Amino acid sequence: MGRVNEHISLLRATPRAFRLNQSNFISFFSCALLVQRSHDRLVLLLFEVSETMTQETTDFERVNKALLRLNADIEAAELHGTLSGLLCVMGNNASKHLEQLIPKGAKGDVLDSEAYQMVIQCPVQILAALNDPEFSYDLLLPNDDQGLEVRTEAMAEWSHGFLTGLAIAGIKDFAKLPKEASEFCQDLLDISRAGLSEIARGEEDEVAYQELVEYLRVGTLLMYEMLNPSSSISPSGQVH
Repeated sequence: MGRVNEHISLLRATPRAFRLNQSNFISFFSCALLVQRSHDRLVLLLFEVSETMTQETTDFERVNKALLRLNADIEAAELHGTLSGLLCVMGNNASKHLEQLIPKGAKGDVLDSEAYQMVIQCPVQILAALNDPEFSYDLLLPNDDQGLEVRTEAMAEWSHGFLTGLAIAGIKDFAKLPKEASEFCQDLLDISRAGLSEIARGEEDEVAYQELVEYLRVGTLLMYEMLNPSSSISPSGQVH
């Protein structure tokens, strides 16, 4: 993760926990020792970014179009982040909050109904990915063929959404969280406030972006284990 330090110019304000050397980066992830997973699987989670790792989730653009159809006040990246933060705390018990995040559209409108049915699958897919022993969870962000500015802005929106999800679930004072979780939330706050004017378009900035996304992905998995360790997917595959 030394590259994160070198190329954090992607963000106007450098998140505190990204100013890490390799030693204390590993120390951050030592919080994984708090979870009941095998050593080999933790090593895989923390140090391997598998090119074959995929997530069966709805495409970013399709979710955005569906949200636009429903006149939602939120876009795909922020919604995914919000649902991720909410599910990290509440797991299967998050359903009572979904209606305030996902509007149903006009009653009797077939297109609105189709859009809603697609969007409402997002929390189901996220929860399944968070519980997946293969660690298939990933952020819902624009494809790599989109400009770096667009993707970085979406990452900032995702980070803001995650914090919103935590707040909806009742977590508003990060200082009361375990140290590693509190620092991760502070980094999310810094990323959500980052500006875009200083973003370069070189190869190193692209690498930095990818590493930040991976940091958020792994951090979310560990947050889920710390805050909701006993959660599991219901037999029906639905969020309760």
